[in-house]
Amino acid sequence: MIATFFDYTVEFSKVNQLSEVVSIMAQECPEFTDACLLDQKNLHPSVIVVVDGVVINQTRDSCLSGASSVEFLLQLSGG
Repeated sequence: MIATFFDYTVEFSKVNQLSEVVSIMAQECPEFTDACLLDQKNLHPSVIVVVDGVVINQTRDSCLSGASSVEFLLQLSGG
């Protein structure tokens, strides 16, 4: 599975839960931590999580078994 945040990409081999991906991304990419996390493990509400092209509910620790890609996008507010 490949996880991306803007131009940063991490390849995972044995990850089954969204929380595992978030934890590893936070360790590997300081920009991810700054932009996406409320605290050490919870995603900010403005983060959109896309798994294999489908937006998922990021407030649940979703099972990612069989997924090939996870994208973390930021929702920008207009005004």
